[in-house]
Amino acid sequence: IVSHRFHQPALLRYNVSGRLLELHEKRGRGPGELNSAPRLFVKGDTLVALDGNRIIHFVRGFEHARTSAAKANVGRAVLLQDGRFVTTGGSVPRGHIRVITPDALHTDLRVDGELPDGVMLHVSQGKGSQIWITRSNGSRTWSFDIDSRRRTVLPIERRWLMPWTGTVTGEPLTAKPRPLVRELIVVSPELLLSVTSVADPDWMPMGAVSREIRFNPSVVDGNDLFDVVLEFFDSSTGATLARGRHPSLLLPIRGAPDLLFGVRQTDLGHVVVDVWHVQLM
Repeated sequence: IVSHRFHQPALLRYNVSGRLLELHEKRGRGPGELNSAPRLFVKGDTLVALDGNRIIHFVRGFEHARTSAAKANVGRAVLLQDGRFVTTGGSVPRGHIRVITPDALHTDLRVDGELPDGVMLHVSQGKGSQIWITRSNGSRTWSFDIDSRRRTVLPIERRWLMPWTGTVTGEPLTAKPRPLVRELIVVSPELLLSVTSVADPDWMPMGAVSREIRFNPSVVDGNDLFDVVLEFFDSSTGATLARGRHPSLLLPIRGAPDLLFGVRQTDLGHVVVDVWHVQLM
């Protein structure tokens, strides 16, 4: 199922061969209608769409079941197994997460009292009421239980060889754009996958790993402004198990943590979606 905005917001359902099966493009703020291209989640047989501050539930394809409204736009979010959403950004206070119930009631919890300026928090779904949180600069990653408030910091050692620009004539040296963690994916209870965008090829992760991730065959667009570095971490020790680099942005597919996708455009202007299976033996 794809959420897209063409001339108006739309939901499209395809089969595995790429054939369009169903189109939903009712625009508005009424039952089942869309005001923007929503973020989508799957909970059992229910499709949950976040449209601004509205939480819309669809069943049997795009049949509207119910809608609830939160006090503010939900923003980046993960859906827990019990139907609660956890979100960051937007109107959420800095260093906090917001927990939103299926009835759109929300509670703000402080999870990072030392968040540096300019750094955001990313949240990933764990097991039950547990979530994973990472800073966008990669300086800290930890698990957090929403119900018990228990916090466990994962000792990940992430170091980068820092490039510089400038000349030897005394001009000030300026740091190039720093790597930015885009996603933290819980592949399994034992395995975490970090997706970091790297705007300059001179940035290189330091430290030896036992395995290098290779893409074969590698599909390269050649038009992206940054590479991505993929790093697998042991969720109990923080050890780096494998690392790889890909010359285009790869993102997770909701509901399928072992799949990544990338979007590229061909010379003829066609949009192609490449799907990668993440497997670490």
